[in-house]
Parts: sequence; C-alpha cells; structure tokens
Amino acid sequence: MIPDYIELRNRRPVPASASVVPGSTPVIAFGDPASSRVATLGLNPSRLEFLTRSGQLLTLERRFETLEALGISSLTAASDEAVVRVWEGCRQYFARNQYRRWFDQLEAVLRSVDASYYERSACHLDLVQWATDPTWGSLGDDAIGRMLLEAVPFLQAQLRASSIEMIPLNGRRVMTEFERAFGPVLRPHGHPLIVGRVGAVFSALDLETGGRVGTGHKSAATRAQHTHCCAPAGITNSGLVPHRAPRRSGSATTDRFM
Repeated sequence: MIPDYIELRNRRPVPASASVVPGSTPVIAFGDPASSRVATLGLNPSRLEFLTRSGQLLTLERRFETLEALGISSLTAASDEAVVRVWEGCRQYFARNQYRRWFDQLEAVLRSVDASYYERSACHLDLVQWATDPTWGSLGDDAIGRMLLEAVPFLQAQLRASSIEMIPLNGRRVMTEFERAFGPVLRPHGHPLIVGRVGAVFSALDLETGGRVGTGHKSAATRAQHTHCCAPAGITNSGLVPHRAPRRSGSATTDRFM
C-alpha cells in the first residue's frame, strides 16, 4: 500500500519550464526509506537514470518506470496501479538495473557505518525528485526555485515518516542548495573524524524541526572535497560522516550532480 503523501507527490504535474526529462517519472527515492537507517542526499536524479548517453529514453534496460512503459501521458489522473508501479520501481531500485558506477563509490562510505544500499539499510534521496536535462548546474535560478518550492516540503514529510538517523549530503553544491532550502546557520561542533584517508572537522546547527546538520571542513590534503551530513528531527546523535564525492574521470563534477 502506498502512503497518501507519496501518492499525492507522484500525481503532481511536471513543473513548467523546469527542463524535466520528457517521459520520466518522479524519483521518490532510490531504495526504500522505510527500511533505511542512512540516506545519502543529493540535488536531483541524473538524466542517465532515464536516458542513454545519446539521449534516448531507456526501454528494456530502464531503471525506473516511464510514462511510455506505463502506457500513459501523465501521472496526474493515472490509475492507482500506475502510481504504485512508480513507487515500487523506486523502492526496488537496488534490485534492478541500478547505476552502480556511481552508487558503488558511496557504498564504501555506507559500509563504514554498517549500512548498505544493497542490503536495504540505506537509500538515496534528493532535494528535487525530477530528473532534468540539462543538469542542475545549467538550470536557471527561477527553474531551480520552482522545483525546490514544490519538492522541499515533500522531503521534510518523507524524513518525518522514516526511521532515517543519518544523512550524508554529497558535495558542496548540495550543501549550498540545502542551505537555500532550509536556511541553516552553522556553529562549531564535534571533533575530527576519519573515514578512509579523509579527515573532517564538523560544524552543526539546530533546524526548526529539531534536527541537526553538519558541514565537513577537510584537512589541507582534502580541503577541496567537501561532504556534509545531517540528521532529521528527533535524532540526538548526528552521526556525521565525511567522504569523497565520486567524480567523473577527467572532470571536477560528479556524474549525478552537475
């Protein structure tokens, strides 16, 4: 059975002038938040979750449901069965044709805190649930603002409904947009923490919801690579975890967040 707030989110129309990948559906989650203790957080789903590198819609190897696969033109007035298929496709992402080139790099970080995408104790969430083409970095401020206005209240409801305890924010741009959406003010907190070869000293804050957020400030050797973490409302142990953001070969940006 699909929760009401997720059904309502799935049925919302595509934001106007937001460059959403044609024929795509909202990605509510990568994996199941209900069984997850940790959720990595990014900006929005990659266009490669729905498209080939040449820009064609994935068919037999699709990772999520598409409007074409569902035989519909929109989710707004779709059948309950279609809406459930979209949600189940998100929940079962790591049992299907997942984008392992990207997620396997974060899996090593999750293992350091006894969590795993593939064992259903971790999932991935995004500030915005729509995949876009062009990617985030090429979208205008108006388009980003419209999508955040719609998506952030849903993300807040999603976190309240889950048992997630730890949320690594993947990269400096994610932290910037997180602050844009939630408006945090940081203060010093915590001690250096090491995961692999990466060290960090954290700052933290209290959100209006009672949760905590941290931003990692790396040692000199790794200062250019930032990771940020937060814990949702009701969590007293922020469990901040630094890690390297996975990067595309020969580029300073990630495959998913550009």
